[in-house]
Amino acid sequence: MRKTSRVGSACAVALGATILALNARSAAPDDQYTVGSDTVFDNKTQLTWQRAPSSNTYTWQAADDYCKELGLGGLSWRLPAVREFLTLIDTEAYNPSIDARAFPNTPTTWFWSSSPSANVAGYAWIVDSKDGSSANDDIHSSHRVRCVR
Repeated sequence: MRKTSRVGSACAVALGATILALNARSAAPDDQYTVGSDTVFDNKTQLTWQRAPSSNTYTWQAADDYCKELGLGGLSWRLPAVREFLTLIDTEAYNPSIDARAFPNTPTTWFWSSSPSANVAGYAWIVDSKDGSSANDDIHSSHRVRCVR
């Protein structure tokens, strides 16, 4: 027969409260984003983002074309520079490392940026929405896309 302890239960409750507090802190400030049905305006950077990312993966050139042809709201869109994409990353959040209230259902995967690698020809920067890391990848690889304007 297994014995339970009130001390153990109290610790579990305290641990649960700590986890909830950490999760609450990992979200962006309530006034950082103005969320629309299809777009998210970042009040800090003044960038407008596609709220739902592409459902498909694309090569780097095809990702650039996808953004140019998006026409969401009748406006022009582009592939974000890596430094722009990194402004969406919340270093205290994980899986995804992006504000889930502003960008719900963001897949935890790599996303293209428009920034080519300075060191390796034929490579460009990608950002991982799972943990916020960035890397270079071959431009013929396929990744998801979130456009900006």
